Amino acid sequence: MPPILGKRGVTSLMRFSCCDCGDVTTGEEVIQGTYVHTVSPNPLNPRESLWRCECCQEVLEDRERE
Repeated sequence: MPPILGKRGVTSLMRFSCCDCGDVTTGEEVIQGTYVHTVSPNPLNPRESLWRCECCQEVLEDRERE
């Protein structure tokens, strides 16, 4: 399972687009506790990392268990 994005360093204006479905999770939602999974981190420019929403992550994990 990819790591979950932590609240530290996240601002309410940030936006995280799911690489699978395209849904956008805002920084405010992350601060409030919504999970965003880091699929492919970009250490040089974290805003260009690939993200996955909780729903798509659950679907992927269910498929992997089958």
